[in-house]
Amino acid sequence: MIYPRDIPYICIALKEFHRLEYISIKCIPNQTLLETILALSTLRICQLLFRKVVVDINYRLGTNSNMKQLFIAFYHNVNHSIINLLLSHTPELKRLEICSSYSKADQVLLFIEPLFTLP
Repeated sequence: MIYPRDIPYICIALKEFHRLEYISIKCIPNQTLLETILALSTLRICQLLFRKVVVDINYRLGTNSNMKQLFIAFYHNVNHSIINLLLSHTPELKRLEICSSYSKADQVLLFIEPLFTLP
């Protein structure tokens, strides 16, 4: 589990892996970590397991990711701004899985807000 205090160090380390193709991270996410992940040009498969999101996420960035497969799991609260950020910056995406650990009744509400529409 990556905690917010550790994210700056993780981001520095991720930028050093110039051939990284797969990553799996369990964390409490923030803007910096998400931007760093999206900026990894060689990343093709990404698994993100999110604990409680405690910061606002801006989904407008100037970079796109080359990810082909993306798996997102929310273990506390579903954050639509994170979903929008990731989907709006992954034009090469071929496979997407999004889930939450909520009860079945709550899972129905996962996409009650409109998502970013891909061109």
